Amino acid sequence: MSRAHCAAKPLLGLGLGIALDKMAGSLFYNARMPSVSDDPARHQLLLSLRAGAVDMVHLRRGWLGWRQAHAAHAAMADPLADAAPLREKLATLAAPWKLPRGMATSVVAAADVLGVLPPGAGASALPFDAAEVSVQVMDAGRAGAGAALWIHKDWLHTLDTLCESLGWVLVEVFARGQLAFFRPVAKNGVSGVLEAGAATTQLHWYGSRGALLRSTTLDAAGAPAFRRAEAEALSMAAGLGQAEDVPVRIAVSGAEPPASATGALQWSALPAVDEARLPVQLALSSQPGIVVRERRNPWRR
Repeated sequence: MSRAHCAAKPLLGLGLGIALDKMAGSLFYNARMPSVSDDPARHQLLLSLRAGAVDMVHLRRGWLGWRQAHAAHAAMADPLADAAPLREKLATLAAPWKLPRGMATSVVAAADVLGVLPPGAGASALPFDAAEVSVQVMDAGRAGAGAALWIHKDWLHTLDTLCESLGWVLVEVFARGQLAFFRPVAKNGVSGVLEAGAATTQLHWYGSRGALLRSTTLDAAGAPAFRRAEAEALSMAAGLGQAEDVPVRIAVSGAEPPASATGALQWSALPAVDEARLPVQLALSSQPGIVVRERRNPWRR
């Protein structure tokens, strides 16, 4: 028997052991070495925290790449109002999944936690001293080039501590406005997404190529929120030098949009979205978030 053939036998046996482990939970293989499913590098967790709800998606890497293993949704009025109830809620949702400790976790945060500085805005546009915030400039050549994400270090500490208390590792924080809403993108102008809630409204603005320009949280709902969106839309369009005959398109989620095609604004209803899929699409995209810990990103090949 050739030396190459002899050397191939252990590899064949290992491959067979892994196959048996996946198909039938081979006790022999598990006794020899830990299951590959316990390796935190084979798991990723995505948390989406917004007013009214918490969404959590668990991805597992197998032989054919990453796939969604679990997803959970829970109603929660204000997830970050108090870290203790949020931690309890996340622990309860994740308990049946038996997640390994040390797995990388990414968070999608609302506009009142993670803000966006539009292109050309300097540190003077921040509502806090520059030393109190973490800023991530979006890379040139990517969607959002020229804009920057920012988050107060207190919020970053809160999210980091929350993940650590659950045995997870916070690696990146994204803005909710970076999610791939099925919005109308204006080819030559500004477009927006208005997420209407019971007490607050999320408002996201995008440039002609879909780049996120700004995200805000409005302490209003209904007609007052629409009026605020109209004022911001006209201000954004004027600031970007948009031609007056080019309409600003705004898609609305969670409420009936106002009458469309009035003046410089065009309103429409935002198509229903799968909240579990949106964070996955974002993590697999080339969009950068605020990096908390440098690592070789397993999402993007």
